[in-house]
Amino acid sequence: MLSKQCPLCGNPIEEDNEKFCSDCRRLDEQYGAFSRSVFSEYQPFEGKDIDALDREEASGNLQENNPTAVATNSKKRKKTKAWVIVVSVFVLSGIAAGGYFFLQYQFQNDREELAFWNNSLKINTSKSYMDYINCYPNGKYIKDAQDNILRYNDNLRKFWNDIKRNGSEDEIIYFLNKYAQTPYEKEATYLLDSVAWANVSKLNTQESYKSYLDRIEKKELSGTYQTLAKEKYNYFAQMEFVGGKEWENVENTLLVFFSHLSSKSYDNVRLLFAQTVKTFYTKKDVSPEEIIVSIKDEMSKEDISVMQIVPDTKQMQVKKDNKGYYIINVTAQKNINYNKAKEKSEVKSKFVIVLDSGRKVVELNELKD
Repeated sequence: MLSKQCPLCGNPIEEDNEKFCSDCRRLDEQYGAFSRSVFSEYQPFEGKDIDALDREEASGNLQENNPTAVATNSKKRKKTKAWVIVVSVFVLSGIAAGGYFFLQYQFQNDREELAFWNNSLKINTSKSYMDYINCYPNGKYIKDAQDNILRYNDNLRKFWNDIKRNGSEDEIIYFLNKYAQTPYEKEATYLLDSVAWANVSKLNTQESYKSYLDRIEKKELSGTYQTLAKEKYNYFAQMEFVGGKEWENVENTLLVFFSHLSSKSYDNVRLLFAQTVKTFYTKKDVSPEEIIVSIKDEMSKEDISVMQIVPDTKQMQVKKDNKGYYIINVTAQKNINYNKAKEKSEVKSKFVIVLDSGRKVVELNELKD
């Protein structure tokens, strides 16, 4: 069995429990030849012999004492540090550039969304707001878009109800042009056709029915009454203009009729109506007696003392159909005086009047200018 060697002098150590030989211990005790820390801190080297350790220490001391080796190590450390700095700068630059481009991308998206939203506000329809919602389902203005859709639909419904109650042709056309492709489009199209037909029927002339048919051809009207309009047009087309003595008889009948009506000679007016009057203003299929009652009620309601109607027979147009009926187009001046302090009213109106073969009034329609 090999004895252990003293790490200080290399002599063998006799005692198993000692780390140094007896000579080294004695010298240290007598003369303090070795540092106490050597004895207290020394730990045996495991896995390496003394020679290997000496070689490593010698190599380390050589490098520390060699200026060239120190410089080489310093350059290596500086080069490593420089690369770390370069890589760090590159990484930070990449992060900064990425952040910049992300912000630019976000700003661009925000600008595009704002432009889209402003365009939706400018158009201001339910469809324009729905387009925004579909394009930006998580957009900044979603709540505003939803509120605007509800508000728009509510206002549109109220506007349509007003048009439906008493809208003119022009108002219905405006509604259809401005609010196309809405839930009310189909109903508005039908209403326009009905109002146009009512106006044509009041005129009751060949020209008016021709105009209605032309509008159907131009796709301006749906043409619900197209068949009836053609019948009416053909009916007027075969009419003949009345002149001479026959025209004078029609003129005389008309002058007498309006004279009795203006002077409230209702008994005489009653005699000038047919037994059944197809149309009298807004009333349909009424008797002369019912007409007289309605005239008196209207005079009382409006507090009218005198209403004078003077037809312009010089510009009167008279046609006669194959049944002997006279169709008269005439303009008349209506002068109205009231019982109380109310301004006098002067109204010019167009009348379409139909007389039967015995020159009795069967239709009277007033068309105000």
